[in-house]
Amino acid sequence: MLDGLIRSFASNLLNLLIFAFLAVAGIVAWGKNEFARPGPLERDVVFVIERGDSIYGIADRLEGQEE
Repeated sequence: MLDGLIRSFASNLLNLLIFAFLAVAGIVAWGKNEFARPGPLERDVVFVIERGDSIYGIADRLEGQEE
């Protein structure tokens, strides 16, 4: 009886680990696809941040470049 419970528990645990692995693999694949796909810009833009620029100054300059 105890042997059957242990086997059942081990089988369920293995199934859970396989499902968790497949779920994590799917999330990683989705994240990689989201990160690597092209952005919304039609052309490349070079934006230079000078030493000493504040975060607010950078934000204002970026906002001013919107088309």
